[in-house]
Amino acid sequence: MADHAFRLNRILIPTDLSEDAHAALRYASSLAKLSGAQLHVLHVMTVHAYDPTMARTTLDGLQGMIQAMEVHMTEEMEKRAKANVDEAVHVETALVRSMSPYDAILQYASDNDVDMIVMGTRGKTGLNYVLLGSVAEKVVEYSTRPVLVVNQHERNFVDPDGTIHLDRIFCPTDFSDASKTASDLAAKMAHAAHADLVLAHVVPERMQQPVLVDDQGIDSTDKATTQAHARLVEEERRLFPTAEKPAKIVIGRGPVPETLAHLARQDTVDLIVMSSQGETNLMDRLIGSVAGHLLRLSPCPVLVVKSPIARPS
Repeated sequence: MADHAFRLNRILIPTDLSEDAHAALRYASSLAKLSGAQLHVLHVMTVHAYDPTMARTTLDGLQGMIQAMEVHMTEEMEKRAKANVDEAVHVETALVRSMSPYDAILQYASDNDVDMIVMGTRGKTGLNYVLLGSVAEKVVEYSTRPVLVVNQHERNFVDPDGTIHLDRIFCPTDFSDASKTASDLAAKMAHAAHADLVLAHVVPERMQQPVLVDDQGIDSTDKATTQAHARLVEEERRLFPTAEKPAKIVIGRGPVPETLAHLARQDTVDLIVMSSQGETNLMDRLIGSVAGHLLRLSPCPVLVVKSPIARPS
């Protein structure tokens, strides 16, 4: 990979305007500043969630209430953006009505040729918390664009003031073409942020505890481990053919998502960049489930990179 430039033109941050959405907005703002991208702040107004109707409410009255809410929500978006987005970042705000929040988010991303979506997995409490969780999962599942998922993690690479501390990026790979797309992006981000890159592979095993296999611990008679190490070295050379500071290579054994989370925590990484698709149809389902599981186990934000797939009708 010769081109190490990290370029984004447009970043989308869907927000429910809750206090918990501020963290995702800070991440989106900081990445927009790092990459020179425009920042699009989107609120999807689901009418059924705000519906003030009662039997005596007239159609004209309902329409007026909805329009008033739209004005209020737009003003709130602009207020939050002004308070949380760096002045150097160009901001666009948008509000759309939809019965399906994730559909509206994906459609907006497509219509505006967005390069990355940043989403928080915590929003309003109660039923809306469950809804926001499902929205984030749907966006991750069906987006053809990279999706950065931000939660209340053990480690965060964006400070409350917007400063980026991205020191180590962790990139799991199954050596598929989809994984190479993720590792390409991880390498570009590492170059832009002057961060270390960790390339990781897990040999799946049914065991209670994840096990790290380092260079000294590789058994030459263990075909799976030796092949994985050779392919990681090959991937490292593809990404950094002339670099004086190559990537770190780690191999684990155990249940895949738990072992990845263990390796990421052990290496104190700041960001995980991974694909959600694998080499075969069976691996597509396996790696897809790994990505979904890792989103819940990860000690840090996760950037999910995915190739185009068919969305449900």
